[in-house]
Amino acid sequence: MKELVSIETVHGAIVEFRERPVVVDQDLASYFGIETRALNQAVKRNEARFVDYAFQLTDEEFDRLRSQNVMSNEGRGGRRTPPWVFTEHGVVMAATVLNSDRAIIASRRVVEAFVSAKRGSKTIVPAEAKHRSSLAPIASDFLPKLKAQFEALMNTEINPKQRRTAREEAEEFISSGLASLKARLNKGGLENDEIEARVLKHLAEAEEARARAA
Repeated sequence: MKELVSIETVHGAIVEFRERPVVVDQDLASYFGIETRALNQAVKRNEARFVDYAFQLTDEEFDRLRSQNVMSNEGRGGRRTPPWVFTEHGVVMAATVLNSDRAIIASRRVVEAFVSAKRGSKTIVPAEAKHRSSLAPIASDFLPKLKAQFEALMNTEINPKQRRTAREEAEEFISSGLASLKARLNKGGLENDEIEARVLKHLAEAEEARARAA
């Protein structure tokens, strides 16, 4: 599945409409291993679940999408109707509706790409170069001291009976929390699909943050 749906592949398919990053229906359908028509039919059958999570482009937006050369022709004569696009919540909701192993796995990869893209956009700030010189004294003096103090704090023994440090306690807390969430989601049966979509999103963010921390 990683070869079929890579974060890099999804990055190239994420576009922005109405000030929101989205993925086009035909790309999402290809990740899920189904036809675009089947995906859109599933959305229409469960329209209430996709409010604010997916929307159909206007003709003007569709023209702009085609001008960006990110749309491949579908069928003879190309596509005539504007596509649906999905936010990261919409991607997870679509996987929930389709309820296939491939769709669920693919949705996690797509959400990871959304999270990664957001993190990348936040780190690229035009004003960064302007303020870099003013931050130089802080970086050369204060930050190393802060790092040393933080390391000392994390290595402090806070569980004398088991001789465990704050770092070890924190790592165990994060691991057990993620494991509990995964186990709960794998059981299924959540009463509110919207909650499930949001939890999956935050779970992907938490796993990425944990990897960065390590």
